[in-house]
Amino acid sequence: MKRFVPDREMLRSPLARRLIVAIIVVSSTITLCLTAFQLYGEYRSELGSIQDDFRQIEDVHLKSLSQSLWAINEAELKLQIEGMAHVPHIEHIVVREGDTIWAQAGHSASRRTIGRQFPMTYAHRGKTLEIGTLTVVFGLDAIYRGLVNRAFIILASNAVKTFLVAGFMFAFFHWLVTRHLVSIAAYLRGLDLRGRASPLVLARAAGRRPDELDEVAAQLNRMLDAQQAAQRELQRETKLALLERSRATEAQARLAAIIEHSSDAIVGRALDYTITSWNAAAERMLGYTAAEVIGRDPIEMFPLELQPKIAERRKLLSAGQMVPDYETVRIAKDGRHIDVEISYAAIKDHSGCVVGTSVILRDITARIEAAKALRKNYEILDRIFETTHFCVVYLDPDFNFIRVNKAYADACGHPAEFFAGKNHFELYPGEKAEAIFRRVVATGEPFTIYANPFEFPDHPEWGVTYWDWTLHPLRGEGGDVEGLLFALLDVTKRKRAEDALRGYAARLRELSRRLREVEESERLAISRELHDRIGQGLTTLGLMVGALDARLPSDSRNVVGTLLKDMQALIQYVVAHVRDIMAELRPPVLDDYGLLAALRQLVSEFSGPTGIAVNLSGVDPNPRLPRIVETAMFRISQEALNNIVKHAHAKKVEINLNPASERVVLDIADDGVGFDPDARLHGGEHWGMIVMRERAEAVGITLRLESAPGAGTRVVLEAERAAT
Repeated sequence: MKRFVPDREMLRSPLARRLIVAIIVVSSTITLCLTAFQLYGEYRSELGSIQDDFRQIEDVHLKSLSQSLWAINEAELKLQIEGMAHVPHIEHIVVREGDTIWAQAGHSASRRTIGRQFPMTYAHRGKTLEIGTLTVVFGLDAIYRGLVNRAFIILASNAVKTFLVAGFMFAFFHWLVTRHLVSIAAYLRGLDLRGRASPLVLARAAGRRPDELDEVAAQLNRMLDAQQAAQRELQRETKLALLERSRATEAQARLAAIIEHSSDAIVGRALDYTITSWNAAAERMLGYTAAEVIGRDPIEMFPLELQPKIAERRKLLSAGQMVPDYETVRIAKDGRHIDVEISYAAIKDHSGCVVGTSVILRDITARIEAAKALRKNYEILDRIFETTHFCVVYLDPDFNFIRVNKAYADACGHPAEFFAGKNHFELYPGEKAEAIFRRVVATGEPFTIYANPFEFPDHPEWGVTYWDWTLHPLRGEGGDVEGLLFALLDVTKRKRAEDALRGYAARLRELSRRLREVEESERLAISRELHDRIGQGLTTLGLMVGALDARLPSDSRNVVGTLLKDMQALIQYVVAHVRDIMAELRPPVLDDYGLLAALRQLVSEFSGPTGIAVNLSGVDPNPRLPRIVETAMFRISQEALNNIVKHAHAKKVEINLNPASERVVLDIADDGVGFDPDARLHGGEHWGMIVMRERAEAVGITLRLESAPGAGTRVVLEAERAAT
């Protein structure tokens, strides 16, 4: 590595010298401050140690010294005081009784001392007697000398370090920065911008990462390249300017061609308003040829009623004032009145003096016709706005009324002009509605709500009203929401009718429930009657026939024995049939053992004749459901199994009874052909499904039907425990 040797250029560098001075000043200041804080801390620590010694003398030695003084034991006093004198910084200790010195040790040699007197007391016969004074003096000169020596060592060592660091920084800064700045300055002094300059290259080691000096050198090289490129570009542009001057005539010719082929009529006029140029579009629009109008004043093309205004505009043009574009009428050669839009522009020469006027006439007949049609459409929309039975409101983004139609004003009980400028939510406050309005403005997404309840704050006698309403954002050209279209429809009568209809439906469901209860009661009564009367009678009859058979003589039994056996078999058949009827009317197992047992019996009776495998699982609800709910679930299960036999063509049925904490769920699923519930809904349900739904709704059971063609059918019954 090349050894660094300081040179004169480095020592003369103002930047390096300022760096050295700054490092020394800042480092010295920091060193002085830190040294002062350190010495002050040590001084405070020494003083604290002296205070601790004072407290120890008072707490430990004072009592024993007082006892020795009371006993007038000078030897012991002297021994104790000489021991205390060995405590650091204690210079003098004296025990006095009045003017009498009983013992002392050391002497005060320091100019700065800290002393304290302790009263010596002794308790005698219940009294505390003051028998003398202990004086202790600590010297501070040794502490101050130690602090001065410590400060000198700290400052000397830091001064050496500061000067070493400053010297290193001075050399390091020169090696990294100053010498390269000198090279850059020398390069710039010798730079010749008129010739091709060689690039600036700094004397730096290869293979290292570039830094700010490399960036400065690169920027200078790029700046020189750009300057030379700009100089070459200037030379090129000078040549091009000469070419442009030669092309000016061609440009004027092209401009004349553009004017000639423009779709707008372009007319040139002199300062006296006579026509100097007349393009083909002007000839097509007004019917005059250029030969007919050049050199003439076009005043005769203006309607007589407009000529005074033309004179005023000419005065403005003569005064050098701008005339804004305007719409007017011109008369063609054939007498037609043509709607035109006119623009004026001054024609200036090379010195900037106005030498004429350019007039551009644009035929706006089609635009005016379109505006008329648009205005007619607006009138139609306005008529619809005012006559529709929908309430329509136009609001700004801050929800202030801009316009309302008659239907809205009548619905609110105010004239339409009452709303202009007022805020919607100041008249009709509502946090929920205001949040919806703000979301529509923020997102630009429309919002619709149906049968929304609302009470007019200024008409409480109207009660709660119901409204279908839609809020549509209206966007401007930039896409921001500039307004809101608020459309409302009063559905209060419909809502009240629906509520009344729901009430009727609820009453019908209650009536249906009562009918089911009565039906089940009648079934139970009939079942009991069959059991109590017919069943018992048939049983008695069977016993009587058996007794008769037993009592007949053998010869008579041979004659009527076969008939009696047939009668007994018939009686047993009738008894079994009556039991089946009783079970169908009201299965006794449902009353005695609950829903799961009844379903198990139903499954057993279903699987045998049909050959369809049924898997029943679950547990009985505990506590049991009300009788009417259990009965409805059992009857719906019967009907579901009947529907499976009739329509499903199923091979397997899964039944699950699941009593959860809040509801009891009965799930009946088959693997049959299934069907489309939506098509069945529009085409009308089968009688079996209608009966199942009515039974469920009558007792508050939720019936859910799930099916799809080829995917089987699932019937789910849910009975809320609270509802039951």
